[in-house]
Amino acid sequence: MAEIFNEKRVQQGGLIAYVPFDGTAVDVVGGNAVVLGGSPVYVKTQGAFYKGLSCGTPTGNSGDNASISNVLGSTVGTIALWYYARPWYNYQAVFDNYVNSEYWECWIYGDGRLASRVSNKTGGGFVQYNLDNLRGPDNWYHIAFVWDLGMGKTWLYVDGVVRQTSTLLESGWIDPDPTLNLAGGHKGNSKGNGIWDEVRVYDRALTDDEIAALTVVPPEPPPRGSVFTLR
Repeated sequence: MAEIFNEKRVQQGGLIAYVPFDGTAVDVVGGNAVVLGGSPVYVKTQGAFYKGLSCGTPTGNSGDNASISNVLGSTVGTIALWYYARPWYNYQAVFDNYVNSEYWECWIYGDGRLASRVSNKTGGGFVQYNLDNLRGPDNWYHIAFVWDLGMGKTWLYVDGVVRQTSTLLESGWIDPDPTLNLAGGHKGNSKGNGIWDEVRVYDRALTDDEIAALTVVPPEPPPRGSVFTLR
């Protein structure tokens, strides 16, 4: 049964944006514009050899953020990313959208609950999970939000595991602005005080196995230069 279910979730389409934040702000798959706001900085992450984008200024309407253009609009899709969560504060924004401060957003409450939704309307696909059940603040998490209007469902994955599902109805559906904002960027939302890495946007619902595969961090590459072995 699970096999049939996952097969139905795999629809035509695929990766439409991939921003690894490896020292530049470039979508290396679709060529969508990636724009930085404020003064975010690149930092070493996950094994001290990848680079992620660190955004601070957690409150107010000014501060660090990034946006990826022309990636949203499909009625089925996946947003997947690595996120380093700094100490909790209310409405810590992971991502949001220009349509409305209550639509197309993912955030963390002051008590550590991660939440995401298409809208705040009935059937808007609201899902949540308390990160204090895992490692709490000052830790890396892999987050994936999946939606499929045709199947009437949303999924929230943390560290490659489905943590909650919810109902997505026509009455709860809101067409998003095509731009995805990381670390906030819309009025009314606090900025995200964390680090973003390996951001991917798909126009299909990834399967459980595909999302789990994104959580595997490759081993650190060998050092550059010549290696001599003394006998």
